[in-house]
Amino acid sequence: MRISVFEVEEWERTAFEQMSGEHEIRFDDRPLGPETAAAHLDADVVSTFIRSRADADVLGGFTRLGLRSTTSTCRHCSAAPTL
Repeated sequence: MRISVFEVEEWERTAFEQMSGEHEIRFDDRPLGPETAAAHLDADVVSTFIRSRADADVLGGFTRLGLRSTTSTCRHCSAAPTL
C-alpha cells in the first residue's frame, strides 16, 4: 500500500516508518494542496494535518485513494473531562 503523509514533523516519522516494511511510506513536509498532490496521486492512503486542503478538487485526482486520515494535536486533551 502507498501511504502519503503530509505536514509531517520529524517526531511523527518514526511511527509511520515502523510500517515501511509492509507499505511504501512517502513524506511531504508541506500541506496537501493542488501543487503538492501531483507527486502523490497514486497513493492508496493520504494522511493530512490541519493546514492541508482536502476538498473534492484536490482529492479527485487520487485514482487509488481508499482512505483519507486527518490528524491534529491537542496539548490539553488530558485535562478534558471524561464522559
